[in-house]
Amino acid sequence: MSKLLFLLLISIFSQTVNANKESVLNSVLPCDYDLKNCLKTFYTNIFDDPSYIDIYFSPDYTHHSDGDILKFKDFKAHITYIKPKVKQISFIVTKAAKTGNTISDRHVVTLELFDGSKAMIEVIQISYLKDNKIYEIHELSRILHGKDALQKLKLID
Repeated sequence: MSKLLFLLLISIFSQTVNANKESVLNSVLPCDYDLKNCLKTFYTNIFDDPSYIDIYFSPDYTHHSDGDILKFKDFKAHITYIKPKVKQISFIVTKAAKTGNTISDRHVVTLELFDGSKAMIEVIQISYLKDNKIYEIHELSRILHGKDALQKLKLID
């Protein structure tokens, strides 16, 4: 990672910004509480009910994750594919910031599969909003533990 990119990410994550009623985020995801809890609700909603993807995401959505690129249809299929395999999932948003139409966060995903295997993943994410929808996300993830569970989900080789 370049030093400039690292400094930019540190700058973005150094602030926790509260969402307000005038924010674009509020149009995408209504919330009148802090941004971290709002994002936690957002992630939980998408996983619990993939139909939320139609509400929150633009039809021309592009998802960049660890070198892979998914378009809207593929992203929705990805969530739909893993959902029935996951017994329990939780999201903890540790840092969050919003500037204009950009939302950045660091969150930790903890999951348990129906076979009892577990995983924990740290995600650094930057989301871009347009026309009150998310149209692009860039994320980097790091497995904290549970590589076997993620292989079972075919999320890693």
